[in-house]
This record gives sequence, structure tokens and C-alpha cells, in this order.
Amino acid sequence: MVTQKSCPKKWVDLVDAADLLFRERGYHNTTLKDIAEKAGVPLGNVYYYFKTKSALCLAVVDKRQSQVSNMLELCLCQGNPQQSLVRLLKSIASNSGEFARFGCPLVSLSRDMGTEAPELKQAADSSIKTIMGWVAARFSEMGVNRPWDIAFDLVARMQGIIMLGRVEGKPKLIEESYSRTMAWLGQLSAQHINKKYAA
Repeated sequence: MVTQKSCPKKWVDLVDAADLLFRERGYHNTTLKDIAEKAGVPLGNVYYYFKTKSALCLAVVDKRQSQVSNMLELCLCQGNPQQSLVRLLKSIASNSGEFARFGCPLVSLSRDMGTEAPELKQAADSSIKTIMGWVAARFSEMGVNRPWDIAFDLVARMQGIIMLGRVEGKPKLIEESYSRTMAWLGQLSAQHINKKYAA
């Protein structure tokens, strides 16, 4: 993974511009010309750093994956997996304004990549899978027998809240629903989960 700190400013500006425009317009509705104009970089210079739009997309995916990894590291609370999960929800809910306008950037890019090359789809899916794995690990620490199942359900709930919040265009709905989910998490026990998810 290339780190932005080690790259030229124009490279960073292009990746940041692409990241923003992919969120706002979607991958398919964004051109290299749009990105160049947003970054303040001559279009001809774009090809010096990125030969194709796909290559630029991979750089955006790397940036987002790094952001996700940093977020998960900050949310980790040693010895208290439930608190770690609550911290994750708080961190995500803090972006409710953006979610209400554009939805989840990780999911939208994954959706857009469904019609592109398989390697791009796989790369775009990596951040969501990282979150899923992290959440499952926290439930495993709690002693849950089927951590992946409840992790899937929790992440699906989180994404559903964001999707409906975007439909309504109301950040407050996202914040309130996440708050209720955090309260629910705080009351969970491994015994309760294992009983609910018994085979």
C-alpha cells in the first residue's frame, strides 16, 4: 500500500479529489478531467501519475483502507470488546452529515466496481471486509459462539441505517438510530447472543 506521506503533492491532490468526487458523483459519473480540475492539476499531468482511471481508483481504495485501519485501531479498547464496538459506532455516526447526503462511500464504490474488472471489485470490497473481520473478532472476544453471524447482522444493521438516512436526507435519523444500536450493544451478553443464535 502506497502511503500519501511518501508521494508528491500532485499525486495526493489527485487522490483526494478523486476520493471526494467518487463519493459525491460516483465512479462512473466522474471523469479524469473532473478530477484534474478539482485537484487543480493540468489534465496532461494526471497521466504522469496514473495511467488509467482504474489506477487512480486503486489509490483511492488504498487511502480508504488506511483510514479504516486507523479508525479501527483508535476504537480498540483492550479488555472491553463491547466498548470497542460502541466506539466504532460512535466514530461512524460522527459522519452522519456526509452519509445523509451521499450514503456510505465504501459501499457505493463497491457497487460501482461491480461492473468493472474483478480486481477493482475485490479491492473496493476490502474495507468492508476489514470492518466485518474486526467486528467478528470483538464478538469472539466476548465469547460468542458464532461471531461472524452476529458481525454480519450488526454491519448489515449499520449499513441499513445509513441507507435509509440517505433516503430521508436527515443526519439526525442516522445519529438517533446509531444511538439506539449502541444502547443495545451495551446490554448484550455472550449468553444472550449464543441463545439467540443457537443452531
